[in-house]
Amino acid sequence: MKFKGLAHSRKALVVPALLLILVLAGSSASNAWAQPWSFAFFADCRSEYPGYRAALDQLKINEPADPKFPTPAFVAAIGDLDPLPKSFGIYKEIIGGNVPYVPVRGNHESPSDVEFMLKQVLPSLKFPFEFFDKSSATYYFDLNNVRFIAIDRYTAYGKDLRDPALLGWLEKAIISAAKADHVFIGIHEVNPPLEASSDPFWGMLLSHADKVRAVIGGHTHSYTRRSITGAGYGSIYYINAGNAGRMSHGDDNLSFVGVSIDGKNVRFRAIQKPEAGGKFAVTDQWSAEGTER
Repeated sequence: MKFKGLAHSRKALVVPALLLILVLAGSSASNAWAQPWSFAFFADCRSEYPGYRAALDQLKINEPADPKFPTPAFVAAIGDLDPLPKSFGIYKEIIGGNVPYVPVRGNHESPSDVEFMLKQVLPSLKFPFEFFDKSSATYYFDLNNVRFIAIDRYTAYGKDLRDPALLGWLEKAIISAAKADHVFIGIHEVNPPLEASSDPFWGMLLSHADKVRAVIGGHTHSYTRRSITGAGYGSIYYINAGNAGRMSHGDDNLSFVGVSIDGKNVRFRAIQKPEAGGKFAVTDQWSAEGTER
Protein backbone atom coordinates (compact mmCIF):
# COMPACT_ATOMS: atom_id res chain seq x y z
CA MET A 1 0.00 0.00 0.00
CA LYS A 2 2.89 2.31 0.74
CA PHE A 3 4.37 1.99 -2.74
CA LYS A 4 0.97 2.32 -4.35
CA GLY A 5 0.38 5.54 -2.45
CA LEU A 6 3.78 6.88 -3.53
CA ALA A 7 3.03 6.08 -7.16
CA HIS A 8 -0.30 7.83 -6.95
CA SER A 9 1.28 10.89 -5.34
CA ARG A 10 3.91 11.03 -8.10
CA LYS A 11 1.18 10.86 -10.73
CA ALA A 12 -0.68 13.60 -8.93
CA LEU A 13 2.42 15.80 -9.15
CA VAL A 14 3.15 15.00 -12.81
CA VAL A 15 -0.13 16.39 -14.19
CA PRO A 16 0.18 19.83 -12.54
CA ALA A 17 3.84 19.97 -13.55
CA LEU A 18 2.95 19.30 -17.18
CA LEU A 19 0.23 21.92 -17.03
CA LEU A 20 2.70 24.41 -15.57
CA ILE A 21 5.19 23.70 -18.38
CA LEU A 22 2.49 24.25 -21.01
CA VAL A 23 1.35 27.48 -19.36
CA LEU A 24 4.91 28.79 -19.13
CA ALA A 25 5.59 27.87 -22.76
CA GLY A 26 2.43 29.63 -23.87
CA SER A 27 3.24 32.62 -21.69
CA SER A 28 6.74 32.82 -23.16
CA ALA A 29 5.38 32.79 -26.71
CA SER A 30 2.73 35.40 -25.94
CA ASN A 31 5.28 37.58 -24.12
CA ALA A 32 7.48 37.56 -27.24
CA TRP A 33 4.54 38.92 -29.21
CA ALA A 34 3.54 41.31 -26.45
CA GLN A 35 6.86 43.17 -26.65
CA PRO A 36 6.89 45.93 -29.28
CA TRP A 37 8.64 44.87 -32.46
CA SER A 38 8.80 46.44 -35.87
CA PHE A 39 9.48 46.08 -39.55
CA ALA A 40 10.19 48.67 -42.23
CA PHE A 41 9.64 49.06 -45.95
CA PHE A 42 10.93 51.13 -48.84
CA ALA A 43 10.57 51.15 -52.62
CA ASP A 44 12.09 52.34 -55.88
CA CYS A 45 15.78 52.50 -55.10
CA ARG A 46 16.68 51.36 -58.63
CA SER A 47 20.27 52.22 -59.53
CA GLU A 48 20.51 55.52 -57.63
CA TYR A 49 23.09 54.24 -55.18
CA PRO A 50 24.02 57.40 -53.19
CA GLY A 51 20.39 57.96 -52.16
CA TYR A 52 19.85 54.25 -51.55
CA ARG A 53 22.91 54.06 -49.31
CA ALA A 54 21.75 57.13 -47.40
CA ALA A 55 18.32 55.57 -46.79
CA LEU A 56 19.89 52.28 -45.64
CA ASP A 57 22.34 54.10 -43.36
CA GLN A 58 19.36 55.80 -41.71
CA LEU A 59 17.51 52.49 -41.43
CA LYS A 60 20.53 50.94 -39.74
CA ILE A 61 20.89 53.58 -37.03
CA ASN A 62 17.10 53.46 -36.52
CA GLU A 63 16.70 57.10 -35.52
CA PRO A 64 14.95 58.98 -34.11
CA ALA A 65 15.00 56.50 -31.24
CA ASP A 66 11.60 55.29 -30.11
CA PRO A 67 11.00 52.21 -27.90
CA LYS A 68 7.91 51.43 -29.97
CA PHE A 69 10.13 51.12 -33.06
CA PRO A 70 13.03 48.82 -32.15
CA THR A 71 15.44 47.51 -34.78
CA PRO A 72 13.30 46.11 -37.63
CA ALA A 73 12.77 42.36 -37.62
CA PHE A 74 12.72 42.50 -41.43
CA VAL A 75 12.76 45.08 -44.21
CA ALA A 76 10.40 44.76 -47.18
CA ALA A 77 11.67 46.16 -50.49
CA ILE A 78 8.51 47.01 -52.44
CA GLY A 79 9.67 46.81 -56.04
CA ASP A 80 11.84 48.54 -58.63
CA LEU A 81 14.98 47.23 -57.03
CA ASP A 82 16.84 46.69 -60.29
CA PRO A 83 19.46 45.46 -60.68
CA LEU A 84 18.46 43.24 -57.77
CA PRO A 85 21.81 41.49 -57.23
CA LYS A 86 23.46 44.89 -56.80
CA SER A 87 20.78 46.42 -54.52
CA PHE A 88 20.61 43.24 -52.43
CA GLY A 89 24.40 43.26 -52.10
CA ILE A 90 24.41 46.88 -50.90
CA TYR A 91 21.68 46.03 -48.39
CA LYS A 92 23.75 43.19 -46.94
CA GLU A 93 26.84 45.42 -46.87
CA ILE A 94 25.07 48.14 -44.85
CA ILE A 95 22.35 46.36 -42.87
CA GLY A 96 24.04 42.97 -42.57
CA GLY A 97 22.59 39.49 -42.64
CA ASN A 98 20.57 39.54 -39.40
CA VAL A 99 17.68 41.67 -40.71
CA PRO A 100 15.96 39.76 -43.53
CA TYR A 101 15.44 41.53 -46.85
CA VAL A 102 11.97 40.70 -48.21
CA PRO A 103 11.62 41.57 -51.92
CA VAL A 104 8.43 42.39 -53.82
CA ARG A 105 8.56 42.43 -57.61
CA GLY A 106 8.28 45.78 -59.40
CA ASN A 107 7.71 46.67 -63.05
CA HIS A 108 11.42 47.27 -63.67
CA GLU A 109 12.58 43.87 -62.46
CA SER A 110 13.95 41.88 -65.39
CA PRO A 111 13.51 38.11 -65.77
CA SER A 112 17.03 37.66 -64.36
CA ASP A 113 16.10 39.83 -61.34
CA VAL A 114 13.03 37.66 -60.71
CA GLU A 115 15.14 34.51 -61.04
CA PHE A 116 17.63 35.94 -58.54
CA MET A 117 14.75 36.80 -56.19
CA LEU A 118 13.27 33.29 -56.36
CA LYS A 119 16.49 31.30 -56.30
CA GLN A 120 18.84 33.43 -54.20
CA VAL A 121 17.07 35.97 -51.98
CA LEU A 122 13.95 34.20 -50.76
CA PRO A 123 15.64 30.84 -50.02
CA SER A 124 18.17 32.68 -47.84
CA LEU A 125 15.51 33.96 -45.44
CA LYS A 126 14.86 32.52 -42.01
CA PHE A 127 11.16 31.74 -42.25
CA PRO A 128 9.10 29.37 -44.44
CA PHE A 129 7.09 30.72 -47.36
CA GLU A 130 3.92 29.65 -49.11
CA PHE A 131 3.88 30.44 -52.83
CA PHE A 132 0.99 30.97 -55.22
CA ASP A 133 2.95 29.10 -57.90
CA LYS A 134 6.54 28.11 -58.63
CA SER A 135 7.35 30.66 -61.31
CA SER A 136 6.33 34.04 -59.85
CA ALA A 137 6.90 36.10 -56.72
CA THR A 138 3.50 35.88 -55.03
CA TYR A 139 3.95 34.42 -51.56
CA TYR A 140 3.34 34.89 -47.86
CA PHE A 141 5.11 34.22 -44.58
CA ASP A 142 4.37 34.59 -40.87
CA LEU A 143 6.50 36.32 -38.26
CA ASN A 144 5.27 36.63 -34.67
CA ASN A 145 1.69 37.90 -34.95
CA VAL A 146 1.95 39.24 -38.52
CA ARG A 147 1.30 37.64 -41.90
CA PHE A 148 3.01 39.44 -44.79
CA ILE A 149 1.70 38.74 -48.31
CA ALA A 150 3.61 39.78 -51.45
CA ILE A 151 1.80 39.99 -54.80
CA ASP A 152 3.53 39.84 -58.18
CA ARG A 153 1.57 42.19 -60.46
CA TYR A 154 3.62 41.42 -63.55
CA THR A 155 2.06 38.10 -64.45
CA ALA A 156 -1.05 37.08 -66.36
CA TYR A 157 -2.95 36.50 -63.12
CA GLY A 158 -1.77 39.74 -61.50
CA LYS A 159 -2.40 42.08 -64.42
CA ASP A 160 -5.73 43.54 -63.30
CA LEU A 161 -6.09 41.96 -59.82
CA ARG A 162 -9.38 40.34 -60.85
CA ASP A 163 -8.15 36.82 -61.47
CA PRO A 164 -10.40 34.40 -59.53
CA ALA A 165 -7.52 32.04 -58.72
CA LEU A 166 -5.40 34.87 -57.30
CA LEU A 167 -8.28 36.37 -55.31
CA GLY A 168 -9.21 32.95 -53.95
CA TRP A 169 -5.62 32.27 -52.90
CA LEU A 170 -5.31 35.73 -51.36
CA GLU A 171 -8.53 35.45 -49.36
CA LYS A 172 -7.54 32.00 -48.14
CA ALA A 173 -4.14 33.41 -47.09
CA ILE A 174 -5.93 36.06 -45.01
CA ILE A 175 -8.51 33.72 -43.47
CA SER A 176 -5.97 31.01 -42.66
CA ALA A 177 -3.77 33.42 -40.68
CA ALA A 178 -5.28 32.17 -37.43
CA LYS A 179 -2.30 33.15 -35.27
CA ALA A 180 -1.86 36.56 -36.86
CA ASP A 181 -3.41 39.70 -35.44
CA HIS A 182 -2.37 41.72 -38.48
CA VAL A 183 -2.03 41.15 -42.23
CA PHE A 184 0.00 43.41 -44.53
CA ILE A 185 0.03 43.17 -48.32
CA GLY A 186 3.01 44.31 -50.37
CA ILE A 187 2.31 45.14 -54.02
CA HIS A 188 4.45 47.49 -56.06
CA GLU A 189 1.84 49.12 -58.29
CA VAL A 190 -1.80 49.61 -57.33
CA ASN A 191 -4.23 52.51 -57.65
CA PRO A 192 -7.17 52.32 -55.23
CA PRO A 193 -10.46 53.14 -56.99
CA LEU A 194 -12.91 55.75 -55.75
CA GLU A 195 -15.51 53.08 -54.99
CA ALA A 196 -13.24 50.54 -53.36
CA SER A 197 -15.96 48.24 -52.04
CA SER A 198 -17.21 47.52 -55.57
CA ASP A 199 -13.74 46.53 -56.80
CA PRO A 200 -13.07 42.75 -56.62
CA PHE A 201 -9.60 43.15 -55.09
CA TRP A 202 -10.33 45.97 -52.64
CA GLY A 203 -13.84 44.75 -51.86
CA MET A 204 -12.45 41.39 -50.76
CA LEU A 205 -9.78 43.07 -48.64
CA LEU A 206 -12.33 45.38 -47.02
CA SER A 207 -14.43 42.37 -46.06
CA HIS A 208 -11.43 41.36 -43.91
CA ALA A 209 -10.65 44.84 -42.57
CA ASP A 210 -10.69 43.43 -39.05
CA LYS A 211 -7.33 41.82 -39.84
CA VAL A 212 -5.87 43.51 -42.97
CA ARG A 213 -4.08 46.62 -41.75
CA ALA A 214 -2.47 48.05 -44.87
CA VAL A 215 -1.61 47.59 -48.51
CA ILE A 216 1.91 48.94 -49.04
CA GLY A 217 3.29 49.94 -52.42
CA GLY A 218 5.55 52.21 -54.42
CA HIS A 219 5.88 52.99 -58.15
CA THR A 220 5.08 56.72 -58.06
CA HIS A 221 8.25 57.68 -56.16
CA SER A 222 6.09 59.92 -53.93
CA TYR A 223 5.13 59.19 -50.33
CA THR A 224 1.37 59.17 -49.68
CA ARG A 225 -1.14 57.44 -47.45
CA ARG A 226 -4.88 57.01 -47.67
CA SER A 227 -7.54 55.34 -45.59
CA ILE A 228 -9.55 53.10 -47.92
CA THR A 229 -13.13 52.61 -46.77
CA GLY A 230 -16.33 51.07 -48.09
CA ALA A 231 -19.96 51.15 -47.03
CA GLY A 232 -20.52 48.64 -44.25
CA TYR A 233 -16.81 47.89 -43.85
CA GLY A 234 -13.93 49.05 -41.73
CA SER A 235 -10.89 50.73 -43.24
CA ILE A 236 -7.53 49.68 -44.65
CA TYR A 237 -4.56 51.95 -45.22
CA TYR A 238 -2.89 52.25 -48.59
CA ILE A 239 0.67 53.51 -48.06
CA ASN A 240 3.02 54.46 -50.88
CA ALA A 241 6.58 54.25 -49.55
CA GLY A 242 7.89 57.00 -51.81
CA ASN A 243 11.42 56.27 -52.99
CA ALA A 244 14.68 55.18 -51.42
CA GLY A 245 16.96 56.29 -54.24
CA ARG A 246 15.42 57.26 -57.57
CA MET A 247 14.04 60.79 -57.14
CA SER A 248 13.93 61.73 -60.82
CA HIS A 249 10.13 61.85 -61.05
CA GLY A 250 8.82 61.85 -57.51
CA ASP A 251 8.39 64.14 -54.52
CA ASP A 252 12.11 64.94 -54.18
CA ASN A 253 12.38 63.12 -50.85
CA LEU A 254 14.20 59.97 -49.83
CA SER A 255 11.85 57.99 -47.63
CA PHE A 256 10.98 54.75 -45.90
CA VAL A 257 8.23 53.72 -43.49
CA GLY A 258 8.47 51.97 -40.12
CA VAL A 259 5.68 49.79 -38.72
CA SER A 260 5.43 49.14 -34.97
CA ILE A 261 3.61 46.02 -33.77
CA ASP A 262 2.68 46.09 -30.09
CA GLY A 263 0.32 43.18 -29.54
CA LYS A 264 -3.00 44.28 -31.04
CA ASN A 265 -1.76 47.80 -31.70
CA VAL A 266 -0.14 49.07 -34.90
CA ARG A 267 1.66 52.37 -35.45
CA PHE A 268 3.35 53.80 -38.51
CA ARG A 269 5.94 56.49 -39.10
CA ALA A 270 7.37 57.90 -42.32
CA ILE A 271 10.98 59.04 -42.24
CA GLN A 272 12.14 61.36 -45.01
CA LYS A 273 14.98 63.62 -46.12
CA PRO A 274 14.72 66.26 -48.86
CA GLU A 275 16.92 65.77 -51.90
CA ALA A 276 18.08 69.36 -51.52
CA GLY A 277 19.73 68.56 -48.20
CA GLY A 278 19.04 68.36 -44.50
CA LYS A 279 18.57 65.37 -42.23
CA PHE A 280 16.14 62.49 -42.06
CA ALA A 281 13.18 63.21 -39.80
CA VAL A 282 9.76 61.78 -38.97
CA THR A 283 7.35 63.58 -41.29
CA ASP A 284 4.22 61.56 -40.61
CA GLN A 285 3.06 59.19 -37.89
CA TRP A 286 -0.26 57.62 -37.01
CA SER A 287 -2.00 54.57 -35.56
CA ALA A 288 -4.06 52.08 -37.51
CA GLU A 289 -7.73 52.76 -36.87
CA GLY A 290 -9.33 50.38 -34.43
CA THR A 291 -6.10 48.81 -33.14
CA GLU A 292 -5.17 51.13 -30.28
CA ARG A 293 -6.30 50.03 -26.84
